[in-house]
Amino acid sequence: MLNKIVFFFLWIGFTNLFAQEREVKIIEVLDANLFLTEDSLQIKMVNLNVPSINDLDSARSELAANIIKFARIQLEKRTSGFIPSYKNSCSDNSIQCGHLFRKYPLGDRNINTTYLENGYAVYLPCDTLFMDEYREASERAIKNKKGTWALTRIARKPNYFNRFRATNWQHSSFYENSRDSFFPIIGFNYRWSELYNLAEFNSSKINISAEAGTFLYFMLPYANIGSEIRFKRFYIRGHYDVLLPFFYFVPSDRFESFDFYGLDVGVMIPMFKRVAWSWN
Repeated sequence: MLNKIVFFFLWIGFTNLFAQEREVKIIEVLDANLFLTEDSLQIKMVNLNVPSINDLDSARSELAANIIKFARIQLEKRTSGFIPSYKNSCSDNSIQCGHLFRKYPLGDRNINTTYLENGYAVYLPCDTLFMDEYREASERAIKNKKGTWALTRIARKPNYFNRFRATNWQHSSFYENSRDSFFPIIGFNYRWSELYNLAEFNSSKINISAEAGTFLYFMLPYANIGSEIRFKRFYIRGHYDVLLPFFYFVPSDRFESFDFYGLDVGVMIPMFKRVAWSWN
């Protein structure tokens, strides 16, 4: 009996020490799980893996956009309850992680649970607060194929049109003793950006990529292969190119070489829902 009484008071002390709720006013939703408070503190919900608007996967970034709309309605310009995680390892650098609540006159709504119920997040436990509640909410979303759990059953066809590019290179001269050391070359090409995936992180990828196209000035087909690093919508790509020996209008002895190395730096700019423009 004495042990139970001691455990009860220890549990009360632990709860008061680590699970004290404080009020925060969210003034801006920065991402699907990133919020800015009026005292310039960035917070996010703990135990959740949430899609980001910067995800390279278009299905996840579209889901993140919908989550942001939901979060703005529920949380932006409102005073919310926030319980910081009692485990320092759960926090992300300068971002405070914890359990977020929307306050109502007759009770509070756990937004962490709401995200899990709607399939807006995958449950990755870091601290044990509300563990059973979160696990049950996640299981309901999986069973009902909601949100991120619905993406696994939707086979999205790749948009092959987005692989076509019009490019302007600054190329060194093919001819000996040329006055111009560099001159522009315009061409069309088709790129396989994810020929082989070497590494993938939250907002970046490292791939082996290949490209085939033609230089319009000379109607010279070419092909290349190289490595490509993508960060959000930006990319840098180093490649080795070979000019294919077809349709040459200039005698081959006028060319210094048929191969060369190149470096591309570019950005993908979304124009419509399914079309993007590449600049490099």
